[in-house]
Amino acid sequence: MNNAAKRGRGRPEGSGLNDGPVLAKMADMMIAAPTLKPTTAAKRVLDAPDEATIRRLQAKWKKAGQRYLDQARGRRNAKINRQTESGPGLRVARNIALAQLAGQRMSGGAMLLAGMDSPALRAIRAVQENSTVRLMQEIYNRPEMRLMRELYDSPQMRLAREMDKMRRLAEGL
Repeated sequence: MNNAAKRGRGRPEGSGLNDGPVLAKMADMMIAAPTLKPTTAAKRVLDAPDEATIRRLQAKWKKAGQRYLDQARGRRNAKINRQTESGPGLRVARNIALAQLAGQRMSGGAMLLAGMDSPALRAIRAVQENSTVRLMQEIYNRPEMRLMRELYDSPQMRLAREMDKMRRLAEGL
């Protein structure tokens, strides 16, 4: 009999499940927490893994785990580099340089404000500059409203509210 024509046992090579994303998440977790073991990482990545799934992932990790760890290290280093390249330090330096190019002199406070040019702060400023928000602030800051707040928070009003509460409790008995 010719052994070359004989088909091997089991599932054909490469026809298994694609566990690449799961193994990549496991590697990311293990890079973030170096004391984490592969089996623990697999259990944390998957909701409720059965024993067969764990064994399959362990076998695949044994073959290619180092490659996944190297890729995870690369992703983490790239993320750190992106954060440092676009961090607040560079934004501050860029804004100061632009102001100096424009011929503006900057004090310490102006330099601090130059660093406060993030998208989140721009969105907050846009909300604060909204006409409806400005109207609400004007109403809130009116002298009549201030007096109403002071009256409501006064000791006499607190005592009156407490007495009213006690009266309602007594009526309920």
